[in-house]
Amino acid sequence: MEGRIKVVIAERSPLLREAIRRCVSELPGVEVVGVARSADEVLALAAELRPDVVLMDSSMPGIDSLEATRRLKCREVAPAVVVCAVEDREEVWQAARAAGADALLRKRDIVRRIEGLLASVARAPGRCAGP
Repeated sequence: MEGRIKVVIAERSPLLREAIRRCVSELPGVEVVGVARSADEVLALAAELRPDVVLMDSSMPGIDSLEATRRLKCREVAPAVVVCAVEDREEVWQAARAAGADALLRKRDIVRRIEGLLASVARAPGRCAGP
């Protein structure tokens, strides 16, 4: 991947949204190009900004995060989607994978794992999980 990794952050909590934005913005080679408060908003931002990666809260308002992930992954130029969850439950991860998520991340691990994860998922080919 050439250039900077463009990231859109989708997080329902204003405090977490800002904390994640700050953390990701400080990474070398990464640019936060948009921040969304709902799944509907992240779909619109992704269409406009064409990010390489979307960090998706697992429980967004509006259409749910899984449906938003499916829609993102079925676009002609699909971003990588990293679903971020508070819970570490197998059914959350299975549902995210089935929706087409490229990676899963516990919110408490964002600071420690985000840099390497962004680099690896930004290089991965997109895939559509189907309707």
